[in-house]
Amino acid sequence: MHITLFLFYVLFFAAAFVWPTWRLWRRDRVNALVLPRDDSPHGLVGNGFGWCCWRCS
Repeated sequence: MHITLFLFYVLFFAAAFVWPTWRLWRRDRVNALVLPRDDSPHGLVGNGFGWCCWRCS
């Protein structure tokens, strides 16, 4: 029973996170796990999150 649950978890994680990220990287050569450092909304959120982590540690 425990092995079945563990395998289900691993397969679900791969299907939900690894497979879409790998497909995006293969198609567009974009790393989906890294935020840009520019003036776009994604870059501003990444900079704010990095500042918050630096300040709180």
